[in-house]
Amino acid sequence: MSARMREARARGEILRGVGSAVVCLSLSACAPVSVGPEISYAHNASDGKLALEWNCLYQRPGLVIRGLANSPWLSQPIKDLHFWVYGIDSQGRNVSNSSGSAGRYVINTGQLTPFELPVVTTGTEVRFDLTYAYRVSDALRLDSPGEQINTTVDACPGVRP
Repeated sequence: MSARMREARARGEILRGVGSAVVCLSLSACAPVSVGPEISYAHNASDGKLALEWNCLYQRPGLVIRGLANSPWLSQPIKDLHFWVYGIDSQGRNVSNSSGSAGRYVINTGQLTPFELPVVTTGTEVRFDLTYAYRVSDALRLDSPGEQINTTVDACPGVRP
């Protein structure tokens, strides 16, 4: 075998090796990545466009609502997701409140974004109501509603200060 053929064969083997390495790397890049233990959520709400899951935890000085927002079905992005939590006493009065935003300004289809809402409580709350609002991109539809506002009454049943 000539030196030239040996070089060509060696290059071919190298190229096959490089190609195999590229395929292996690209396949492993698509593999799911575990980022820690999976969290289960006790509460959820959905309006057909946005799905929320959350947990309520009472720790001084008050309540913390932590969860995930997801746009599992809507093909248009959800924008500017805001939350409000209202602590309601036995007379139906708002005695505490908090507000916050989702971790991302734009939530695309299938994308998760966390949220956290700390509420400093007064100790007289009998329930906590969660209100959330967002905008749907109306670039693709003329009849798309601008802002969606939804409320979940007693978002943290059983959690009391």
